[in-house]
Amino acid sequence: MRNLKYLFFILLFSSCNKESFNEKSIIYEGKGIDNFDIHFLSTDQAKKNINDTYKLIHHNHYSTEIFYENSGISFYYLESKPNKIFSISTNKNFIGKTSYGFEMNKMTVKELFKIYGKPRWHQFYPNQTVSAHYDDLGIYFNIKGLDSIPYNFDFSSSANLKTKEIMDKYYSEKYKNQQVQEICVGISNSAF
Repeated sequence: MRNLKYLFFILLFSSCNKESFNEKSIIYEGKGIDNFDIHFLSTDQAKKNINDTYKLIHHNHYSTEIFYENSGISFYYLESKPNKIFSISTNKNFIGKTSYGFEMNKMTVKELFKIYGKPRWHQFYPNQTVSAHYDDLGIYFNIKGLDSIPYNFDFSSSANLKTKEIMDKYYSEKYKNQQVQEICVGISNSAF
């Protein structure tokens, strides 16, 4: 009986030291979430210090995702650097907000523009995810793609500036009423 009480207190103490994410959780641009700073975060810390179960998802021999479904948080490490977290993302299960005040579950892309300004746009294929990048801040916002890029855009080098302006306007207008599906944080001005 005495050993059972001892075990109970050890389990209680160890669970108190683990992080739980809630509506007070903050995504810090270019840094991380709450006390998880990507500049110093190891994969062991990401696996051991969260009060939730995770699963590992491998991405084409490039990176591995430590996915906490209930918390809506993923930590990523490169296959070539398995001990270091390089990026953190949140999905719709995450209920916190960014340090600038953006709340993924309550705000639209139009409100994102008011808070962060004009983004650099990127569209991923084949899943059609559209991303609003703020590279200098170390954050980007993924939005479910509505369709592919119109084929009449001129991608020649002489037309790049004009094409970029047209695409900025196209994406800004097309996605302004959509909600963000995922927020990704990495080191500022890096290709995370």
